[in-house]
Amino acid sequence: MAFTLLAWTCAAACDDDSATPPTPIPDAGPDGEPPPPPPPPPPDGGDGGDAGPFRPLLAVGGAHVCAVLESGEPRCWGSNGSGELGNPQVVTYPDGTFFFDGSDVSFPRPASIPSAAGLALGIADSYAAQSTCALAANGDVTCWGNDRTGALGRGPDSAKLSDRPHPEAAIVAGLPPSVAVATNGATSCAVSNAGAVHCWGSNEYCLLGNDAPGIVRSPVAVPLPAGRTATVVTLGSEHACTLLDDGTVACWGNATRPKEAGAVTPRVVAALTDVVEIGAGWQTTCARTRAGEVRCWGNNVYGQLGRPTPEVVDEVPAPAALPSGDRATALGVGYAHACASLESGSLHCWGSNQYGEIGTSPADTPSPGIPASVLPRRVEGLPHAPASISAGLEITCAVLTDHGVWCWGKNGNGALGQMSVDEEPHPAPLRVTF
Repeated sequence: MAFTLLAWTCAAACDDDSATPPTPIPDAGPDGEPPPPPPPPPPDGGDGGDAGPFRPLLAVGGAHVCAVLESGEPRCWGSNGSGELGNPQVVTYPDGTFFFDGSDVSFPRPASIPSAAGLALGIADSYAAQSTCALAANGDVTCWGNDRTGALGRGPDSAKLSDRPHPEAAIVAGLPPSVAVATNGATSCAVSNAGAVHCWGSNEYCLLGNDAPGIVRSPVAVPLPAGRTATVVTLGSEHACTLLDDGTVACWGNATRPKEAGAVTPRVVAALTDVVEIGAGWQTTCARTRAGEVRCWGNNVYGQLGRPTPEVVDEVPAPAALPSGDRATALGVGYAHACASLESGSLHCWGSNQYGEIGTSPADTPSPGIPASVLPRRVEGLPHAPASISAGLEITCAVLTDHGVWCWGKNGNGALGQMSVDEEPHPAPLRVTF
């Protein structure tokens, strides 16, 4: 999961050009003619046929999912309200108005780039989450979808088109060749070949590594701890973290003003070393160590830390209560839940479970407020061990060792890839239909 780095946000409330909802998409052309019909499904996907094996590389967003074929071609499905699936379906009329077919897609179809070596999706229950970024093999970062907060990195001139869907991928200008990318839908970041971190988009929570207010639509450098370089980066709803070259973790954000709680610039997390993988969610961060532990810290109101805590917030990284004697081999952190695959081949999830996203019926995880489990629970029904896992808002997906993709949780936008849409919980893993 070195390149499948995910993070989450709600819509930025303090940024000048993101305080109002997007402009409604017109229902008809300038002369009242009906909009053109949506394009037909792709010939090699979405008809139940075999689309080919998948790499252990996928990303789950708020309501959409992307995975990568062995050929390197990304396939995306689910919510498409801002073109986050990367399917160009915009028709511009002579007077400058446009029609965009933002229909949800309940089967995987090609995205608008030929190949991807890494993916990152915005994850939240708001329009700010409707964005996707990809890393190309040559180090280019491309983004598409919603640009209300500048998370697509299209430069200062893009503000005048920020309310328009952007299903077409475009390279983020001003970035050096990159090795990792992350987005939370409102802010995006990348790690360069040289280990520098650059971020762009909303700075409501100081995620750009400074306390300047507003939106920055081009990449800016984030100051790292002295003498250190970054290897990967992850974005939570209100904070960001990077895995440093010495195996430590530095985090920043969750601060709208310098004197408030949080850090404007990255601070090394105490008592945490030998880390190989990180993930961030809503006020929660988890790290997988080389020894196979998963250590989490932050808000535990939904059991996101994977262990009982005496207080709602625990600032000290401590192990999740995974089965004794088994080592974690992969980590997926969602908005309010997390999962870890183990050396034994099993998969365990914990936290929020409103739609069965931890692989257990919500009825089996009663708790005050929404269904949740403080302790990790084994996900049953997977025919093979996970090779890669990713967690989103209320969805979890895995690429198994047989290269098939399985998902469970919420299917409201067709994000489970079942050629259908419904609002029922789906705790049992379902193989994505191709």
